[in-house]
Amino acid sequence: MKGTAVITLSNLGARLAERLAAEIGSHDLFLHADVSERFMGVRFKAIVPLTRSIFERYSKLVFIMPCGVVVRALDGLP
Repeated sequence: MKGTAVITLSNLGARLAERLAAEIGSHDLFLHADVSERFMGVRFKAIVPLTRSIFERYSKLVFIMPCGVVVRALDGLP
């Protein structure tokens, strides 16, 4: 199992993720396809399929997005 996945939907969230990265150390960054190209990370188009595909691969998930989106993304997962 990998360490931490940081997931965001926006440019503002990506800026916060960059600052957070210095504090959490090793992580993988997942950026929505609409985030500007200046940010480096794995791109995704939809949060629910992404969450389902990474849920059991990471020991921690950090979502930088509205709480309601996170609840829907986690719905039905163990």
